[in-house]
Amino acid sequence: MLRRERDHAASLTAKHAMHMRRQHQVSEKQLLTGIASGEIEKDSIADPHVGRFAALISHLVQHNHRTELRKPVFRRKDLVVLLEHLQSVGCKLHDKSNRHRSLSPGGISILESLVLVAHARPQWVRPLGDWKPRTHNAKRQFHSLLRHLFDRFGEVPLFMDHAWTMGTQTGGGLDPKGVEFRDWYLHLGVGRSLRDQRLPLKFTKRMAHQFKDAPADVTIPQALRWAQVIGLGGDERLARAVAGTRLADDFEHDDFWTTVLRWLMEQSMLDLVQIGPMLDYIHHQRFVPQRVFGILEDHENPQPAEPNFTMKGRTANSLLRQVEAWHRALAGSNRIQIANWKPVGIAGFEFMEGNETSGNAKIWTIRELLCSRSLVVEGRNLNHCVATYASSCSRGGTSIWTLEVETNTEVDKRITIEVRPTSRTIVQARGRSNRLMKEQERGIVRRWCAQAGLTLSPGV
Repeated sequence: MLRRERDHAASLTAKHAMHMRRQHQVSEKQLLTGIASGEIEKDSIADPHVGRFAALISHLVQHNHRTELRKPVFRRKDLVVLLEHLQSVGCKLHDKSNRHRSLSPGGISILESLVLVAHARPQWVRPLGDWKPRTHNAKRQFHSLLRHLFDRFGEVPLFMDHAWTMGTQTGGGLDPKGVEFRDWYLHLGVGRSLRDQRLPLKFTKRMAHQFKDAPADVTIPQALRWAQVIGLGGDERLARAVAGTRLADDFEHDDFWTTVLRWLMEQSMLDLVQIGPMLDYIHHQRFVPQRVFGILEDHENPQPAEPNFTMKGRTANSLLRQVEAWHRALAGSNRIQIANWKPVGIAGFEFMEGNETSGNAKIWTIRELLCSRSLVVEGRNLNHCVATYASSCSRGGTSIWTLEVETNTEVDKRITIEVRPTSRTIVQARGRSNRLMKEQERGIVRRWCAQAGLTLSPGV
């Protein structure tokens, strides 16, 4: 009798536990729709990923003015309908296990991206009810959903999907670049030309066509530069190399830089590794006022070294000699005033290879350089021009990191890394005398990217 009672009690306990699990599952499904409808306040949410989802909704509701859409109003019911449909077809995009996932490192989560998709409800080109997932992978599901809702002719390139991962700025408000890029996406999705948009470059018809054929692994700004190089008559190797330089997302002085690109196309035997250092040198000579860091040499009218710098009459060999001389001058200069800046908020990295017991341990570290003197030392050790990045670092536009490896006998500097903090993208990585990364170093950097949520640009 006693045994039967124990079995019965155990059965009741198991049934109660199952009931509680089912209740929890139901509440998980209702949580997101409750937030979307406004029934659940964002202040009552414990999960930080769901909290950011709620915060974006709240921001759009509070700022229902003209944004990137022709119809400015964000409607909660559009998001509710979207979430309910995803739940009904067994989509994984809103599952708890996928709430932290993003299409790109450093971007907003897919869950937050769904808010932006609902915000663009007036631009949906097909009925939501006709979409069903054909894969269990959350990222592929999101790519598929975007194409169903916004890409009428199947011509929007894959890299454009990153426009939906750009949410709000640090100080609040929608990221203006994200707003602009989503507008491009919607424009391309209905078969219109990118040339109709306000672009930072002068785009020909050929360039607009090449933009859609850019590699899937580039960023949207890199695709613009890639398409420009191809459209001007350059090849894909040159386009890749240029996309890995400072020109990847700096579009000022386009008329001048177009002459530089045309000159590069004529240098058929130029080692593409040299393009980044050449562009740094040209930029410094033509556009950067000469200064001791933080103190202009001419307080009244500071001028670059060669404000009329031109590519006319230059050869690759003569320019390379000038670049080398510039590097030597930077390495020997004692005129740079020490200045410090704050970390950009990206985690450093440490990885041990081998083990200490066997005496073959190697400790790889990646750390941020936070003063102008550190940049000078880095440049001297590796014979490159990183010291010229002090001003950009102090303004927060660029972050410079060093990859070092420590053994029992020495600490060896290997690679200097440039990161764009806003996009969390590694745009340059160079070793001694501007050599490219070796495979072992690339493997370490990829580990750091995975851990810190960074993207390694193509061609780096």
